[in-house]
Amino acid sequence: MATARERAGAAVEISTVAHYRAGARLRCVIADASPYFLELLVGFIEKEDLVDVVAVVSDGAGALDAVSRLRPDMAVLGTKMPGMSGLTASILIKQFFPDTRVVVSSSDDSTIVRTECRDCGADGFLYKPRFMVEIEEMLLPRIPMRRARGL
Repeated sequence: MATARERAGAAVEISTVAHYRAGARLRCVIADASPYFLELLVGFIEKEDLVDVVAVVSDGAGALDAVSRLRPDMAVLGTKMPGMSGLTASILIKQFFPDTRVVVSSSDDSTIVRTECRDCGADGFLYKPRFMVEIEEMLLPRIPMRRARGL
């Protein structure tokens, strides 16, 4: 299987998970221009027993396409991507697929960036240098089975 770094070169869906159990797993699309960050984030999320990464893409248009076809529970979008940015993709995803939770990620933790993310309809903000802590905080409330297990 290709690494996230190898898969991120495509702007279309490049990874689907065949073992989806309805109602038991959170389905997630991840989009970022940085192959390094994609590899870290996908690797971290795929370790979660209750999360399926259903698509990994490298731009906003690919994210929008993956969300429209796969209807995931969550999309994690980088702010700066070639072509369509994560902010623009966030607006469109929330407009056309309001049930998909959108989390925008950035290495810039400024008030300006956080405000832009909120104004684009994002449900959450992920500060890249702290993604391991922050992504778990975002996933926990979305996974009922985990809460039931007391984690």
